[in-house]
Amino acid sequence: MSEKRGIEIERKYVIRMPSVSLMEGEDEYTVSDITQIYLVAPKGETHRIRARSYPDRTVYTETRKRRIDSISAVETESEIDREWFLALASHPLSGTRPVIKRRHTFRYRSQSRPPRQDEQWR
Repeated sequence: MSEKRGIEIERKYVIRMPSVSLMEGEDEYTVSDITQIYLVAPKGETHRIRARSYPDRTVYTETRKRRIDSISAVETESEIDREWFLALASHPLSGTRPVIKRRHTFRYRSQSRPPRQDEQWR
């Protein structure tokens, strides 16, 4: 299992949903379904697990974030196996429900590099 650690700068934008057929024509288009579950964490931190399903595989990750300021967080993310995902999923943060979403990713306006599979297009 691999672990990544770094500072994440979060920028979120509200956009109108583009046409799926238009996105499908973009370079390196992929679609994935995500189930995200929040777990108990110390104050000032978030702890979540995520199952991201592609047509040919599912990737399970565990992420911990500690806020630095309003847009930055120290993030540690590890790939986990399905069994550990299911074990953690049985203990969600009280009062929360799983977040289920569909993510569309593609290379936008000739970016200098394609998005990594774990990067988010918002």
